[in-house]
Amino acid sequence: MNEFAKWADVPVINMEDDLYHPCQAMADIMAVKEAEPKLKGKKFVVSYAYSGGLKPLAVPQSTTLIATQFSMDVVLAHPKGFELDDNVIKAAKENAKRYGGSFEISHDMKEAFEGADFVYPKAWSPKQFVPPYSKTVDKDGASAYQNKFKDWTTTMELLDVTKKAYYMHCGPADRGQEVTDEVLDKYKRSLYFEEAENRLHAQKAIMAMIMP
Repeated sequence: MNEFAKWADVPVINMEDDLYHPCQAMADIMAVKEAEPKLKGKKFVVSYAYSGGLKPLAVPQSTTLIATQFSMDVVLAHPKGFELDDNVIKAAKENAKRYGGSFEISHDMKEAFEGADFVYPKAWSPKQFVPPYSKTVDKDGASAYQNKFKDWTTTMELLDVTKKAYYMHCGPADRGQEVTDEVLDKYKRSLYFEEAENRLHAQKAIMAMIMP
């Protein structure tokens, strides 16, 4: 992405790479601000969720980075082996300190959800099995490891321990894996479709700011 920008004579917008998804993060935080204009002190949980497929780390990393810039108490929840990039964790801690929020890591999904105002359960791959952290994609190794954590799924019962949290996901969610049908179809405090719509509006704003 940096190489494209180096040689281009027009603005280059990152529509997602292996590590970051800034446009999705903008759409996400737009949905959050629309739901709750005052975010200071709100508990925001970025959580791993099970999927049988291989997903990049881009969304959870960008979401964690932007959430820690809005004075929220951000919790990153994942099983061991699903750690985010070290630079992302370092930046998240620095953001929390700079903007007056907090940042912590949990290895218990239910514990992380307790008292949450926003939950963002999203699948991503155990990084030791996918580039750029490994030279090749080890699909068999990643699948076998992920299958140990099928209980990391969002259910109505799990949402009951939150503070009537807003449910978030970049879409499309893996039904029956990341989240149950009941949550997607019946949970009233869902920002799922708002986030999807905001991709249009957030990216229009980005283009308006950078293009003459």
